[in-house]
Amino acid sequence: NTRVFVRDSLLSTFPEHADRIREQVDPGEYGIESRACRSVCALIYVMATLEEFYLILHLLRLLWCVPTRADPWMTLSEADADGKPSFRSVTVQVAGIPLFWKVVYLLLVLLPKVILWKMTMETGFTYIMDTAQISDLIVNA
Repeated sequence: NTRVFVRDSLLSTFPEHADRIREQVDPGEYGIESRACRSVCALIYVMATLEEFYLILHLLRLLWCVPTRADPWMTLSEADADGKPSFRSVTVQVAGIPLFWKVVYLLLVLLPKVILWKMTMETGFTYIMDTAQISDLIVNA
């Protein structure tokens, strides 16, 4: 158990000071039983994963707002002075996406991202807020 790791490590390293270590090293529970502390941890967890949620929303908005037609994404503007095209003369822009590709992006990119984000959030909240699990950790220490 990670709570008693430091105490047990000190006991195995300095067995001649076992009484003093047992007296002064307390592997107690600090804050883990507090619902407020766990709520703050959950808030920090949500803040850490919120960026991925915003990326999901931006992708959904992109698929919704981009026209459903096959428009070119790259255009070639004027050639250089020597008459040959270069990378500077290529313009890349967001243009229309055919319906088939919107469905493909929705099913193969957006849907898995949503599922993974949701499962990550549920697992994290369960781990942080599950009081039965925390009680088991305390009792089995």
